[in-house]
Amino acid sequence: MNNLHLRSFSIGMMLATFVFSYIHFFHSGEIEINQKGLKNYLAQNELTLVKNKEYEHLVKMKQKAEEYESKVKDDKEEEETTDNKETTSTDILFYDLVINEGMYSSDISKLLFEAGIIKDATEFNQYLIDNNLQDKVQIGTYEVTNEMSYEEIAELIT
Repeated sequence: MNNLHLRSFSIGMMLATFVFSYIHFFHSGEIEINQKGLKNYLAQNELTLVKNKEYEHLVKMKQKAEEYESKVKDDKEEEETTDNKETTSTDILFYDLVINEGMYSSDISKLLFEAGIIKDATEFNQYLIDNNLQDKVQIGTYEVTNEMSYEEIAELIT
């Protein structure tokens, strides 16, 4: 590379430096914002300008509203559950339980559960086992209701 090329390269670098410096210092890219321009920008982008205190207040109000909605929903579900319990507790179900030879206590518990007489087949079967009644179940047909306790049912079928 000779001196002429080196000088040309240096002059190009200095010229580029001056152009970038002029742009940086005199045209920094900041846009002057006035009230009218800001209103136009907000309207075009469907935005709303809010003070920090107002925003914090709105956030708190939203949280309170969500908590209230959650509480109302929970109360409504609880009322529905209570209504369902009241409805089912007044309905008396009668069932003819048929116990055949070779049936296990778990089979009997399952039949009673499926008929809606007991709420938990496993719990009733465990009651029979805990009281050593699982082997004392008698073959036959028995009329049972959903108002009977585990003890009453066990006494009837043993």
